[in-house]
Order: sequence, then structure tokens, then C-alpha cells
Amino acid sequence: MPQPDHYLPDEEYDALVDALIAAGQGDDPHLPDDPRSAVQTILGERLSVWLTSIREDASLAA
Repeated sequence: MPQPDHYLPDEEYDALVDALIAAGQGDDPHLPDDPRSAVQTILGERLSVWLTSIREDASLAA
């Protein structure tokens, strides 16, 4: 089943792309040192996109 498309306002999209690029280059001192954790932090904090496995209500994770 295909995932639905998600659209962000241009300004938010550009800020997200910039943050992801900076995370990959280690330019943001407020993010973790490893790029994967930095990207996960950005996705969670900016888009509220989280792994199902960390959901507090495990019954909803299925």
C-alpha cells in the first residue's frame, strides 16, 4: 500500500532540507554527533515523525 504524500509550506520544507544538510555536515552544535541520530532528531522535532517502536502506547504500534 503506497504511503500518502505529505506537503509542507515552501519555507518549512527549505528549513528542513537545510537542517538535514547541516546535520550531515555536523554544523549544528545542538544536535547529536552522528548524522543518523541528528536526522532522527530533526524529523521528530520538526515534523513529529517518530519510529513506531518508541510509541508509548505499544498497543497502537501494531
